[in-house]
Amino acid sequence: MIGFIFLILTSMCFHILFEYKRNFKLIYIFKPLTTLLIISLCLYYGISSNKNLVLLALVFSLFGDIFLMLKEEKFILGLASFLVAHIIYIFAFSENLTHLQVLPVVVLTSIAILIYSYLYRSLKAMKLPVLIYVMAILIMAISSWQNYLEYEGRETLLALIGSLLFMFSDTTLAINKFKFQHQSFTFLIMFSYFSAQILIALSTVVSR
Repeated sequence: MIGFIFLILTSMCFHILFEYKRNFKLIYIFKPLTTLLIISLCLYYGISSNKNLVLLALVFSLFGDIFLMLKEEKFILGLASFLVAHIIYIFAFSENLTHLQVLPVVVLTSIAILIYSYLYRSLKAMKLPVLIYVMAILIMAISSWQNYLEYEGRETLLALIGSLLFMFSDTTLAINKFKFQHQSFTFLIMFSYFSAQILIALSTVVSR
């Protein structure tokens, strides 16, 4: 498995490098390749009960990756693909929950409100789609935190860290797109995004 993870990280590093070099031909290769390798990791090694749901979410994430690489008018399709992925992750993280704890709801909802308020004026026609997306990733992160609190273990911890990294990645992407751009954002977005997907995939490998 270590060799598999090394391949994923290598592909991720190449993708980030070619993002900075603006080499679109190689971006079109290494971005989907990295996600395909993560899917393969989950498919080959995954043993947990939510493996199939995580796999399905990764497939929709792959669609999102592809749409976001294309022209600007494909952004909505990319957003929709990741929205579906987050909804599937919500089912994966919440299928065994029996109790709702207040802390994750209060902390993460407060963060989400602050982020959306910060972006609001810059969103223009995207206010509603972004709000729906924010709600989906918020519920996903809350579900993974609830899951960890109820079933403490390496599997649920990996999923929690992965979902929080996903939230960070999407927040940075939104700031980069709607507020202001910075060269460092490319690294932050892609590193946190792929790290999130790797950790969520690995959560299907480790037993509680």
